[in-house]
Amino acid sequence: MRLFLFAVLFLFSSAFSFTLHPLFSDQMVIQREVNVKIFGKGEDGEEVTVEFAGQKGTAKAAGGKWLVVLKPVKVGGPYTIKISTKDKTIELKDVLVGDVWICGGQSNMETQLGYYMTSRDGAYVEFVKDYLDYSNNMIRLGIVRRTIQEMVTHHVAMTSTLDVFELSSPSRVPRDQRVLDAVYPAMSQGISRFYDSGKTAHDSVQRANFRKSMDFERAFVKAGGLLGAGSDPCCLSSIAGYGDQRNYELLVEAGFTPEQAIQIMTANGAKILGFDKWLGTVQPGMQADLVVIAGDPVRTPAEIRNTEIVFRRGIGFDSAKLRESVKGMVGLR
Repeated sequence: MRLFLFAVLFLFSSAFSFTLHPLFSDQMVIQREVNVKIFGKGEDGEEVTVEFAGQKGTAKAAGGKWLVVLKPVKVGGPYTIKISTKDKTIELKDVLVGDVWICGGQSNMETQLGYYMTSRDGAYVEFVKDYLDYSNNMIRLGIVRRTIQEMVTHHVAMTSTLDVFELSSPSRVPRDQRVLDAVYPAMSQGISRFYDSGKTAHDSVQRANFRKSMDFERAFVKAGGLLGAGSDPCCLSSIAGYGDQRNYELLVEAGFTPEQAIQIMTANGAKILGFDKWLGTVQPGMQADLVVIAGDPVRTPAEIRNTEIVFRRGIGFDSAKLRESVKGMVGLR
């Protein structure tokens, strides 16, 4: 009984221990010329001191929360914000004071300053050219850390479709003859033109954004998130099977080990779908489809494309004959 009571008291006393609200972080932007409000959680009566831009303010926690209000600050920085109690100190570095914009909308709201397609011939033009300089570190976008934290906290899994997002950076999409052979002729011609035009695409900004998509997935997994992978049946050269193989290559390029990439594409997907009790891993009593590959996709990820035999429910199928059987048919049925 005493051990149980101790545990309960410990949990109760630590429930409101000093913390800073996750809204505040390094490299944040404080709105100029309005009162600066810094807040978080703490034990009732605990005194919190905030030092920022030559100001110093204190407050005591009440109801498990604390709030320090400082006078408005003009545009400037970078600053350091120091938040401290008698037992703990937090420093936020590289903080700017300027204008904060809160935006909402569709997924394209995350498109950053860059180039946009504005003519039918696919030419790109610059907009807001004065702000496109990536050395301009006075522009901050603060969505990623909070999004990851919310997803992990609420056990929201994520599906990687890097092979689809890569299509927005056509200069980096590899020509895949297997795709051209599989789809029906008219579609094959269109995809071939896409491959050819991609060689000269002005898509440096899109390539940079694609790299950030990879980094986001790495950060999500590092924070404890459950990542699966798949291919959307929506777009040009990303078709079932081949798109999944490209996903493997891209996950490894993103920085995952080959073993992690395979787990993301198999065991993790089964867990997300609730099928992990009977499939997703290779072990006795589990259902598993296997492939025989000519090459070593651990050392050379692209060699995952070299499938020779596919085992389905214990029966081996010749990969070359399977490909031949659907030649020119994908997209028709």
